[in-house]
Amino acid sequence: DHVTSFYLGPNRPRLKTATWEDLTAAVESGSTRETQWCELKADVPASSPQANIELARDLASLTVDGGVLLIGIKDQASTASDVIGIDDSDLAGLSSRIDQVALSRVTPPMTVELRPVSGPDGSSRSVLVVNVPKSEAAPHMVDERYWGRSATGKRPLGDVEVARLISQRVGRTQRFEADLTAMASTVDPLPADQRTRGRLY
Repeated sequence: DHVTSFYLGPNRPRLKTATWEDLTAAVESGSTRETQWCELKADVPASSPQANIELARDLASLTVDGGVLLIGIKDQASTASDVIGIDDSDLAGLSSRIDQVALSRVTPPMTVELRPVSGPDGSSRSVLVVNVPKSEAAPHMVDERYWGRSATGKRPLGDVEVARLISQRVGRTQRFEADLTAMASTVDPLPADQRTRGRLY
């Protein structure tokens, strides 16, 4: 048995689907509308500099809140027939290309989680689910612009938004360091005058 979740909000898994039927149900329920957390593509154009930059923008835009890119589902999908998949023979090459784009075309480099969802028996087609975790390094840059998302899809971020996101990132780092320092001083079993070397406790 498996549990299906269609919730696409922040700080939650992005589309926990195990089967083609789960994907069609998500589409029919409206859970895969293109939003801050979801991007749909019927297919990805053949590799070229411009196509790879566009793919990098899609990926980078999802790092701010985390999200999912679904390849093999038509834009504005609303019915089961909009879940068309891509040919299984293209999966390995496309997966490798997405990994390479995420590492080489996005600054700082990012990681993605790739998972094919097989179509009905005999179809030789699958939907490629690209999960993009929320990144502590967000916002990410492609082609000298930072990218994020709005309710209708990806967009370049303005200076004020970038400054706010970087300030939030710095604040998280400072809070973590302060918490770690406080923990070390209150939990360490050694007296302060003996804390001269690294240790585990």
